[in-house]
Amino acid sequence: MLAHGQSDFFTQYIDPNSRTARGYYPYFIFQLEEPDGSLKCVIVEVKADNQIEDAVVQVKKDFALQIAVASGMEYRILKSSDADNRHFRVLL
Repeated sequence: MLAHGQSDFFTQYIDPNSRTARGYYPYFIFQLEEPDGSLKCVIVEVKADNQIEDAVVQVKKDFALQIAVASGMEYRILKSSDADNRHFRVLL
């Protein structure tokens, strides 16, 4: 798990409430082996089911998607109910 200060991996975003630049540290990054044998990094954020549509979460998602696409990565949100039920296949 990545957390503030434990990793240099983060993106910045503009908080829609305070209109200030903030740092966003995703929960996990893992490598996924593609069918052709190549590896792709996947950035994962875990969020409570009722927070997925939150404005701040959506802004973080938009900024993370831009970074991911520009870097040849993918970005995915994992609902906490899926994490609690160990439904990790939704990330694959």
